[in-house]
Amino acid sequence: MKVKIIYSFSYDKLEERINSFLGKNEDKIEVIDIKWKTFIEHYVMIVYKIK
Repeated sequence: MKVKIIYSFSYDKLEERINSFLGKNEDKIEVIDIKWKTFIEHYVMIVYKIK
């Protein structure tokens, strides 16, 4: 398993980054879990396996 952490001050920018990562790796990875935290910045942790 691998972990990708994405963060941004802006919710919209974060959403763009998440969609970009998932779009680029759509056929290459299997997402296991996504966790979202907000503390000054928005943080997303994506746990995934390479297919």
